[in-house]
Amino acid sequence: MIIGNGIARIKEKLGERNRVVKIPLMKAGQSFTAKWDDRGVWLDNLGSQPLLPWGVFETAIELMIEKNTQNIGAHVLKGKAVGFRLGSIELPLDSIEGRVAHKVFGKAIGQTTFRRISAIVGVLSFAGICTNGRGYVTLHQL
Repeated sequence: MIIGNGIARIKEKLGERNRVVKIPLMKAGQSFTAKWDDRGVWLDNLGSQPLLPWGVFETAIELMIEKNTQNIGAHVLKGKAVGFRLGSIELPLDSIEGRVAHKVFGKAIGQTTFRRISAIVGVLSFAGICTNGRGYVTLHQL
């Protein structure tokens, strides 16, 4: 139910289906655009793979809830996909990037994955689900 609330909040913040919204990045003055439909969120900063299915956000929210159950206010690692393999210290399975690569995109330990973290966290932060920090996020109450 809580995860469903997160998805509903993303849809609410992005507005009507197929409406293009500008989402700021952490770097001042930079942004990307997003719109949603039944399959997920479409983003203009993901090159040839612009769709993040709803499962990406469900998985990220699930991980943040899991980490906060263990420690309220816990920082959840973003993970680094560029130059690192799934399961490494830089891209662990308990990071958002790692968990999404494994659960949603079917990547196995030791494989490389496409970087999606800026888009994922940008949408979650824009929707008020988390605070975006350097290398980590913190879940807000859903």
